[in-house]
Amino acid sequence: KGEAWYRTAAAVPAGLEGRPVRLWIGGVDDRATAWINGRKLDCLLTGAAPTGVPWEFDATPALRPGAPT
Repeated sequence: KGEAWYRTAAAVPAGLEGRPVRLWIGGVDDRATAWINGRKLDCLLTGAAPTGVPWEFDATPALRPGAPT
């Protein structure tokens, strides 16, 4: 129990520009905040680890298609 951080990098294909992109995070028990490229993402759906429902975030406005993210 307690606070945890996870950081990773990904390449976003240029073909995704203008298309909605969602970030799903599983294994969250209580609350989650997601950031991409210094932007806090809007949470669309809160989930729960015991039920297997992931948290869903709108990643679209924070992405840089064709560039490392």
